Amino acid sequence: MQTESGLSHCPQCDHELPADPRYVTWCDRCDWNVDPHPEHHQLAAWQQRQQQTLYRDWERGAVTRPGSWAARAAAYSVSVPVLLVPFAGLIGGVTLLLFYRPLWFSGLLAVIALVIGAAFRPRPQELPPDAQPVSPADAPQLYAVLDDLGRITRTKLTGVYLHTGPTIGYARITWRFRPVLAIGTSYWAALEPQERVAVIAHELSRARSSRLALTIAAARHVLTGLIASFQPGPLDEARHDEAQRVLPSHAGGVVSAQDDVIVNYYLTKLANLVFGPAPRLYLAAFQRVTLRPTQYAVYAADRRAAELAGTKATVQALEKALLADTGFRALERALRYNRDEDPTAAARRAVTEVPARELDRRIRLTRRCGTPDVPPTYLRLQLLQQSSTQPQVVLTADLDQELRPATQAALAVLRQEL
Repeated sequence: MQTESGLSHCPQCDHELPADPRYVTWCDRCDWNVDPHPEHHQLAAWQQRQQQTLYRDWERGAVTRPGSWAARAAAYSVSVPVLLVPFAGLIGGVTLLLFYRPLWFSGLLAVIALVIGAAFRPRPQELPPDAQPVSPADAPQLYAVLDDLGRITRTKLTGVYLHTGPTIGYARITWRFRPVLAIGTSYWAALEPQERVAVIAHELSRARSSRLALTIAAARHVLTGLIASFQPGPLDEARHDEAQRVLPSHAGGVVSAQDDVIVNYYLTKLANLVFGPAPRLYLAAFQRVTLRPTQYAVYAADRRAAELAGTKATVQALEKALLADTGFRALERALRYNRDEDPTAAARRAVTEVPARELDRRIRLTRRCGTPDVPPTYLRLQLLQQSSTQPQVVLTADLDQELRPATQAALAVLRQEL
């Protein structure tokens, strides 16, 4: 309950809470309302336990190079067989057409096999639609920093792209797997120069595990696609509910479209009951095996970034990553409603003006919500803050001016989409 003084009280522990209408009201004593949207992805209990175990391994220095190699080998061993599913569908379809008779029956089976192969085929990484290339001639100072960091991390880039999104990441694009750096200007604008060095160093340090990350992502795509194929989707559920509502008013012994919807719905449920358990069990084992090497790679990149850019800048950049979506929404609002305001300035202001209490809430939120591939931010921050290092690479140049043409082009594309 909010009072006239701008304070409220927690309904669970009656602790006095400051109330700001711009942000979520939550309790820092009992964590009431830390997650105002329960539909956020909740990590399973075993994932949280394993994340804690991996963190303690890194904290006490128990992660050795052989152990890391064994974790990577195990991840490949469960990922590669899944990637053979689309190739098996392609080869099986062609084999049925060439060698199996009668043709009408083999053709039907071949179509099913070829559809499976096409639906779950590997796909290369793609850049956002508003991505704009940045050449060395356009941004010589940025490329100088990338060259310095690339020599230290032994990573070579073939290009840089700038887009309007809230992420900065290393990617391998097209079927040639060209290594590029994709810079999201809504996040980039909120970073100080040394924080930008930290983010770039982190992404280049993770590049050495990019092949494993691509393999795991492709295998997860196949598994989740197989599981979704046997489950009724949201549209199927909605059609079934509508058919159940309409059906009583059309009773009379005539088979209607609603009857077909209901029959198809229960056939899908039957297929899920028969064929669904196998991919679901494999996905559960897959997640357990691949969690360790993917989180190892993130922790190693965090430490490397702290060594190159300094602990302080790395911590601040990681905290601002939690607020990147806030900056992107501010950028969109400026493009849509306020044409006189610089969108990148609006994004920077939206991130830098977030109070410490709201940042603390988002850090606590990572304890229960997150993704299996990335360690929770609160653990990453704890590990970084255990030591203090001075930067090896210092950025003093102003990179915004040389990136302005690409920024304006990316903003123009997003403005047209809005």
